[in-house]
Amino acid sequence: MHYKRCAACLLLTLNFFSAAAQKAEQHYLHHSDTVNNVVRLWKASGNTKLVVLLPPYGGDQNYYNSSKLPSLLNVNNIDFAVIHPGNVGYTRDDDIKRLDSLIALIVKKYHYSPDGIIIGGFSAGGYGAMKYVLKKQKGELNLSYAPKAVFSVDAPLDMERWYTSLNLVRQRVDTANMMYGEANYLVGMFNELYGSPPAQNVDIYRKNSVVSVFLPDGGNAIYFKNIPVRLYTEPDINWYIDHLNLDYLLINAIDQAALVSILKLQGNKNVSLVTTTGKGYRPELNNIRMPHSWQIVDENELVNWIVRYIK
Repeated sequence: MHYKRCAACLLLTLNFFSAAAQKAEQHYLHHSDTVNNVVRLWKASGNTKLVVLLPPYGGDQNYYNSSKLPSLLNVNNIDFAVIHPGNVGYTRDDDIKRLDSLIALIVKKYHYSPDGIIIGGFSAGGYGAMKYVLKKQKGELNLSYAPKAVFSVDAPLDMERWYTSLNLVRQRVDTANMMYGEANYLVGMFNELYGSPPAQNVDIYRKNSVVSVFLPDGGNAIYFKNIPVRLYTEPDINWYIDHLNLDYLLINAIDQAALVSILKLQGNKNVSLVTTTGKGYRPELNNIRMPHSWQIVDENELVNWIVRYIK
């Protein structure tokens, strides 16, 4: 028994140093462009399974450099990649097709199993991960891979609800509010992208939504009925009211809760919502308190969930 315990300790030690020694390498879709269309990959010899993580809008391939995921996943014989197609919101089909090309770049190079991929992201990256799975499930865009599972952290998932909330922000708060500029920009972007507000053409907004919270069946939610889904949010409403003058309709928590509730009603037994309290901080913004944050994720627990479904 003593020998077996020591052998187990040695194995854990070797795994630890193997993970710690892991170095990231960069891959480019076009070698002339080292700013956009970049994959940052933590590769270990012999691994055939892969987790892809997408940064938020404004983040790049270095956004998760302080994350423990590379080492935690490597102990479980899983590689980790951060994909940065550029500052995209995944609202256009071209964004999703470019993401597919970047995934294919490393899957083909390192012979990852097409059946051993899980995708996720934070904020716009979370929407991108969900949108990729949605487009694949709908049979659109001729995408290469069908992820085994998907996770998303506090992403806007309903474009109709999001537009409505952004427009309300513009009408309610003054220009000194940090949300005003973002809301004003995004409302203009949606009007240009879809040609009109939802009130004039709601179908195009619902077509591009992961879930439609105002529809009984959730709209596109049905395409996630048979896929493991994990969503994270920190709905600290008092913080949002005190700091940004936002109410429940104006934060992304409503989309996460609606999708999970609808999927459970549709029979998905592998869908879960993780809500947190007091965990939201943003290191890239001088560590300010903000519930809309990757930091709400317990990475050890997330890896346990990944391992369960990537088999």
